[in-house]
Formats: sequence, structure tokens, C-alpha cells
Amino acid sequence: MSVQSDFISFAERAAGRAHSFSTAGVSTATVITLGEQDFNDGDIINLTVYNRAQSGEPRPFNAFRGRDNQRGNFFSQSWSFNFAPDASITAANLMLGLFDHDCRSATCTPVGSFEVDGTDLTDALNAALQATGTFINASYDIVTVDLGSILGDLADGIVDMSLTMQAVPEEPEGGNGMGLDFAKLTIVSDAVAVSEPGTLAILGLGLLGLGVLRRPKAA
Repeated sequence: MSVQSDFISFAERAAGRAHSFSTAGVSTATVITLGEQDFNDGDIINLTVYNRAQSGEPRPFNAFRGRDNQRGNFFSQSWSFNFAPDASITAANLMLGLFDHDCRSATCTPVGSFEVDGTDLTDALNAALQATGTFINASYDIVTVDLGSILGDLADGIVDMSLTMQAVPEEPEGGNGMGLDFAKLTIVSDAVAVSEPGTLAILGLGLLGLGVLRRPKAA
């Protein structure tokens, strides 16, 4: 075999190897946090300590809202997340830091209404609170709600949320105030194929060799 045919054979093998290499998949996660996490999951704190820690943060994360000892005075607030539109979202969840939510049993339902982009997720948030197992007055708990059922609604990059608490038997005076310490939205986007640098180099060498050595000779 001639030197030229040897090089052509190498170039062809190199090009074929590059074609058969698997590409690396990279899933990207976007994390947006509103407010600051000021306490640890399971902490027992008082109202004064809570409000002092929230000072200077954006509404509704800047203060305890509603009153347990006033009938009908419930925590009721809304907030929004904004990010670049993304049609390739494959997973999402919401993490909330809640103080004095008044979930005192495994069957508690202190959440009266919780909506994300118009979808009712009240049961999901109540279930997350029930799963904490804390059930102590003035407790601070971090809960997570899966948003997998509404991924299509998140694609526009605007996520509106509203949360209203309701009366519970443990608060006979009929109110339910609460502190929303922070809200963290995590969005995972579809994998993006990324070619390996070595693969591209080999492919380029192979194609260059084929192009140069197979060029017809001048007459």
C-alpha cells in the first residue's frame, strides 16, 4: 500500500471513529431564590427573632404576616419568579421556608389555598407539611413541592405563586399567621449534546486529509 493510500485509510478510520463516539449530555439547572434562608430546618424560634432576621428583605419575605389570635387574619401573599423562557424544562421543584405554619398533626391542613401559575397545589403543600413530622408550635420547616405536573406552564419564564393559610383546630381564636422566610425555584432543562474536543479534532483531521489527498492532480 502506498503512503498516500495509508494516509487516506487513516483519515477514513478517523472520520468513522468520530462519528461513532457518543456525545456528552449536560443537564442545566436554574436556581432562583427569593428571600434569604435565615434558619435551619426544625428550628423552634419566636416571633421577635423571626422578624429581626427578616428585616430588609423583599416583600413578602420581610415579616411575619397574619395573626393566630385574630379570627380570619391569615397569612395571604403572592410572589413571582422570572427567568429566561425555556421550552426544554424536564423537572422543577419549589422549596419553601415556613415559620409557625400551625401544622400540628399528620393530617393537618393549614394551607387554605396554594396556586402556581393558576394550578391548585394546595394538597401538595399540605402533604409536604404533614411529612415534616415536627408538629410543634413556632417551628420552622423547609418543605419541597414537586412541580412536574405543570412544566409546560413554566416555559414562559414567569411563575406566579399565591399562598393563603386557613384556620386550624389548634388555634381556637381562628387566625393563622405565618412567616415565609424564603422561596427557592429549581428548574432542570433538557440535556444539550456537547461534542468532545478530541472527537472534533480527529474528525477535522480526517476530513482534511480526505479533501487534500483526493484532490485531482492538475493536468
